[in-house]
Amino acid sequence: MDSLFPTSTIKALGLNGAIEKDSALAAFREIYQDDRITKSKLTKELLLHGIRVGKLGGRKAYRWD
Repeated sequence: MDSLFPTSTIKALGLNGAIEKDSALAAFREIYQDDRITKSKLTKELLLHGIRVGKLGGRKAYRWD
């Protein structure tokens, strides 16, 4: 595989408009290879794009329509 396009170990099946915050943070860090991003920073950026914080099975999650 070309090193410009590394493979991912993230499984994101059936999101249906929501993803748990921990999963979203792990995905972001793996995709962008940036361990400096925090949940707070990610939340602020996602809010700018209309993605809001909600609950998914009692856990905090990002939600979108």
